[in-house]
Amino acid sequence: MAKILKCLKQYLKRQGFECHSEESARTNTIGTKAIADIIAFNVKDGKKRWIEVEEGNYSTEDYIYKFKKVLDVERSFAVIVPTIKIQQHIKDVVGELKREYGGVDAFAKLGYEIDVCTLREVKSNTKHNLSSRRSRKRIIDNRYVKTCLLRKKQIVI
Repeated sequence: MAKILKCLKQYLKRQGFECHSEESARTNTIGTKAIADIIAFNVKDGKKRWIEVEEGNYSTEDYIYKFKKVLDVERSFAVIVPTIKIQQHIKDVVGELKREYGGVDAFAKLGYEIDVCTLREVKSNTKHNLSSRRSRKRIIDNRYVKTCLLRKKQIVI
């Protein structure tokens, strides 16, 4: 994981982001604490994005516990993974987590958001926006719809 973290941090810095880690612990009002792998700040607009880097070596239950801790302190974050196989596993975990919160609609109404991307997807796109996708979401007929920017050669982490 250290290699992926180093590569991702270097890439984000070249794209104009300030990257902080380990010292970036957050605690919410009831004492829940979580540490980000990377917190990326967009120097131009001052927005930040919590990023977790995962290699897929935990069980579904362990990931759900970890992601719940992050959601306690940060409503929106991205998970960067090395391969498509691990990406699918993490997406399955996120799906299970959403079911625990009452489904996709309930998860969205609570303001929670978890994006899962491979490192290759991050690096292959030229335009990066580390701000939340929240502005690109809408509720249509009580269904939660997320605009997929990956197909448009733009990635939002």
